[in-house]
Amino acid sequence: MKKFGKKTLSLALAFVMVLSLCTFVSFAAGDVVLKIGEEQTLEVNPGLTDVTWSSSDGTVVSVDKTGDKTSKIKGLKEGSATITASAPAIEADPEHNIEAQEAFEQKWEVTVSFDTNVPVTAFKVEPSNVEVPYGTSADKAAALVKKSVTVTATYGEQGDKPVTVDNWNPTAGKLYSSDLTVGETAEYTASITGLKKADGVEDPTVTVTVI
Repeated sequence: MKKFGKKTLSLALAFVMVLSLCTFVSFAAGDVVLKIGEEQTLEVNPGLTDVTWSSSDGTVVSVDKTGDKTSKIKGLKEGSATITASAPAIEADPEHNIEAQEAFEQKWEVTVSFDTNVPVTAFKVEPSNVEVPYGTSADKAAALVKKSVTVTATYGEQGDKPVTVDNWNPTAGKLYSSDLTVGETAEYTASITGLKKADGVEDPTVTVTVI
């Protein structure tokens, strides 16, 4: 049987210790879905120490450490980001009452979306005026408006999001641009289904000018 000297055994034990310290634990914690402005608390194994937190995109999801093992994340805008909690490897030191710890990493895939059930607080219309040739009917004018105009809704603190207009309808005065002379205008109002509006918010309008 081959014998090992004390020096050889010491080197072997040191090698095993290094391998132990290099052990790395990593796993996915699952998916999280947030609305813009929504917050959630994340938590890791209570036995870990020196835990740090990070977000792959701080403009989409912010992360703030709230305790030794917890953090608070918040959805800031539409998109996705990966939240990572990590802890370093620690060598045991019984003399100072320090327990060994494997390097650790835990990830959450977070998706942030708009909550379209929030009442719209304002509309933006671009452009606010559309020119149509003299003699254009109201229906054709509405089609030109729908093709040319972009409407963006403001969902409170969530920010802006483009919306789809079902129809543009003449709302006041002469309804057909064929009734108008060159230079005169008519107002068209957007019809949008599925939106909640805050009190006092009017439907978006566009001015149609005959040229």
